[in-house]
Parts: sequence; C-alpha cells; structure tokens
Amino acid sequence: MRRVVQTMARARQPQVEPEQDKSAFKWEPYRTVGGPLRVSHTSCCGRYEWASEGGQFFVLRRTGDSYEETGRGLYRQALDIYIALAEAHHDQHLRRGETTEPDTFLKRKGRRGKPAQQPTNSHHQPVAHHAQEEGTPSVTTDNDVQDAAALRDAMTTAVATMCAEWGFPLPVQVEAAFRTVPRHLFAPEVSPEKAYALDIVEVKRSEHGVLTSTMSAPETQAVQLVQADISPGMRVLEIGSGGYFAALISELVGPTGQVTSMDIDANVISRARACLDAAGYERVRVATGDAEYGLKADAPYDRIMVTVGAWDIPPAWREQLAPRGRIVVPLRMKGISRSLALEPANDHLVAVSQVLSGFVWMQGAGANDGHLWLLRGKKVGLRFDDGNLERPSALDGVLDSEPAAAWSGVTVGRSEPFPDLALWMAAAFSGFCHLVVDTSDGDPGVAVEPGGRQFPFAAVDDDGDSFAYLSVRPAGEGVVEMGAHGYGPHGSQIAEAIVEQVRVWDRDYRNGPSPDFAVWPIGTPEKALPEGAMVIDKRHTKITISWPDVTARSQVAPPIQ
Repeated sequence: MRRVVQTMARARQPQVEPEQDKSAFKWEPYRTVGGPLRVSHTSCCGRYEWASEGGQFFVLRRTGDSYEETGRGLYRQALDIYIALAEAHHDQHLRRGETTEPDTFLKRKGRRGKPAQQPTNSHHQPVAHHAQEEGTPSVTTDNDVQDAAALRDAMTTAVATMCAEWGFPLPVQVEAAFRTVPRHLFAPEVSPEKAYALDIVEVKRSEHGVLTSTMSAPETQAVQLVQADISPGMRVLEIGSGGYFAALISELVGPTGQVTSMDIDANVISRARACLDAAGYERVRVATGDAEYGLKADAPYDRIMVTVGAWDIPPAWREQLAPRGRIVVPLRMKGISRSLALEPANDHLVAVSQVLSGFVWMQGAGANDGHLWLLRGKKVGLRFDDGNLERPSALDGVLDSEPAAAWSGVTVGRSEPFPDLALWMAAAFSGFCHLVVDTSDGDPGVAVEPGGRQFPFAAVDDDGDSFAYLSVRPAGEGVVEMGAHGYGPHGSQIAEAIVEQVRVWDRDYRNGPSPDFAVWPIGTPEKALPEGAMVIDKRHTKITISWPDVTARSQVAPPIQ
C-alpha cells in the first residue's frame, strides 16, 4: 500500500522561502542514522517533510539535489517546527496569489486552499528508479490518505467480525469511530500496515527491556469500548495514555463530552499530546500523574477506562466515579487478567461483563509484581500474584525428583480456548500460582509429553514441598488430552488433584456460565460476602469470584496430605 520512492536528483520545484528558514532554525545536511526514513506529513508542494528515523523525529527540507534537516530529537519539538514552516510556506504562496492545498495540520486550523498542479517529478508521484545520490534519502511515504483509509477500513471490518464472534458486537457508533480515527498518526514510528495490524504497537520499554507502554491491539480496544457503553456528553478518564484510545473515546462522547487521558510517564504523555494534536483531537486533555490517586481535576467521571493491568481498585477511582458510572479495568486476580466492566451496587462494585485480557502492568503506587521463586537458576520459577509461599526453601531441589504424570480423559481441540479453567483452578487450590519457564533455548525446562506442552497454571500442595502444573498430550488428529505433571514427595497427589478439577470443569463449566465478579471494600466482613465465593484479599479491596449454580466448597480439591 505504501510507496517507496527515490527522489530524483534532477527533480526541481518552484520554491518559496519562509523567513523562518533563514533565522529561527539551524539546518544541517541530512545524514542517515540507520533504519527506514518515514515521512508522515509533507507541506503543500513538497518543500518540507516531517520525518522519523531510528526513533528520532525531525524536519527535512529539499535543497536542490539533496536534503537538509533541523529539529532532530523529540517528537513534539520536531512537530512544532514543521507546523511553523509549513504554515509560513503556505502563507508565502497565498501572498503571491498562488493557490495550494494546505497540509492536514493547517486544515485543522481552518486554513483553506485549492489543489495546485503538481510538478511532473514531484515526490508525491511515482518516479523512475535512479541510483541514490549522496544526501538523497530513500523515503517511505506514510501520508497517502487513500492507502491509510483502505487499511483502516480493512482493520475495522476484521475487528467487527472478531468482536461479533466473541459476543461483543460493535455498536454503530463504535465501528464509526474506528473507521474515522487515523490510527497510523498515533504510531508514527511504524509503517501504516503495522499500525493497522491486529496487534499491539510498542511505545516504550524500560531500561531493562521490559515493555511499559503500548497501543493495545484494536480488537482489545474495541471490546473495552463495547463494555463501556459510552454515550455523547459523557465525561471519561482514561488511565494509561497513548492517544489513540482517547481519540476513539472522543468520537463517542462528541463535542458535548470531555475526555481526559493520564499516565505516570511524562514522556508517554508528551507523545500522546503530540499525536492527538496531529490527528486533530486538540480538545482531549492530558495529564501526568499516578493512577493510584486518579485525577480530581475533571471528576466526577461517567466512565473510567483503564488500559493498563491493575492489581487492585484504588479508593480514588470509586470516589471520582459518578453515581451511575462504570469502570472498565483489566484486573489481575491470582495472576489471571479479566477486563471487567464494574458498576456501583450499594457499598461495592459488580461486574456487568467480563472478557479475557492482557495488558502491560501498572506502575507507581498501585504496582504489584507478585513473588517469583526460582527453582532452577533463571530457567524455571513459580510466580504468586496473590499470596505467597510460607516456606520457599521447602521446594529447593524439587525439580531433581522424578516427575509424576496424571491424565484426565478430557480432550480439547489444539486451538480450542478454555479461559475459565484457570479461574476454576485458582478457586480450587489455595496454592495456585503460575509456572514461569524460559524456553528461549528450546528446552521446556520441565516434563512435557512428546508432541504435548505445559501450561503456566500450577499449584503448590499444602505442605509446600511439591507442585504440579497443567499439561496436554496428543490424543488424535488436532486433539489433545488434558493432564498434569507433578514434582516433589506429593507431586503425584497434587497432579491427580488437578486432573480431578479438570473433570469438574469439563462437566459443569466448559460450556456453562462464567463466574460472577464483585469488588468489596477491604474492611467488608466475611458474612457480607457471597456464600461459597473465592475471596482474594488485595490492598484496598476484596475480590469475590462466584460460580453460578455450584456449591463451591463441595467441589474444590481436598487438602493434599
């Protein structure tokens, strides 16, 4: 869809020289730093280009047979320089009585013009391939409006199909928002094809390489918007900023509503501000702050949209929520994440919808990384998201024992999802945890049947000296049987206990109702909580997970002796 073109050395255009060129900016010869050069916007007749390369942003100016650059560095700085130059350049044309079409930035500021005749060899036109001359970069142009619109429509159609299959059909207004907001302008570091793919776009990693900010996959964002049920005129707080999701929300609330996007990272907020401005969503507000405390300035909110993985629900969110408001949040429970749509119900919150989700984890005062206990160097470990081992040393050397296997007779298709099984296991075992294995060298690290695999859902027995994890083995064409492998003196027993819970899940919940979720203040007495529910204690709240039509305590695994 994109056009890769070589600028011809002989290609010349009538040039108009704004005063800013000569005094305000320092121009230097363009020198590549590696990686593709991407041009996101071009002034009316191609004189100036706002470009990025290797994660840096800058402005290019054509000078005869080569390019010069200025403003290399920050996104916002380069954007401001480009807007000033493009605007002055357009004004020069108008003063000379020449009519041109201003670039999209200027159109949003109310500038008008008429399309000028493009020179034969303008870089907006396909040109013959010539050997690249020094100072003349190979440019990937990302500002083709028709190409972006086609990609956007294809993405939206795919998203709508997926959401309908998941039971979250897109309302007309949500689909319209996806077909309107230019997603590629919120991902200037990647190609339009990548920006409109059904995948995340990385925004930032920590110094240790950990992903700390992303633009979520469009289908994930669509489901959250369906969960939110946003109407015109609403006031919405987005926690975890990137710009694109806030722009979608802005389309839904309309001119009478208000959207505020906040993030703990000032650089992420600066980038979001620049992207929102570039896409024409200047009225979306942005703020830097710790999500643990919400944002009082624009409260109360009809909707609080959380786009980072939260371990708890801080009191500030409930306090800043309108009486009939809704919080949509990817909440971690025993290390299992669900996007919950929570509404007030007397003294607590109840989930009116839930869907499987995965987000980068929240930073700041509300962060919780759990506890990771390594069993074999850095190769194998057990992570506890809620709770912890009382005697971690009891598992020392446990992987040196002979593994025990147990099989359930329950089969599933290799591509068949079973999202509620992990939640059922979490309810059944007080020692539920996640098996973490580094398979980068191809070694599974723990016992796996030929043609099978291990899953991260595990449990430690009550004595704390043995554990087992869910696994599968081939059981026919495209089918696997569910089972468990265990290690330690009680490894066989806890593997058998996992297998028994797989059978219970298969019988009662595989094709049945999902559990109900509720969030209660931390001081809520046990007698006020739903009978038979799994209770997860957090810092500020208690989370209850109730399984419909089942007396939960009668079907959980007995203690492993």
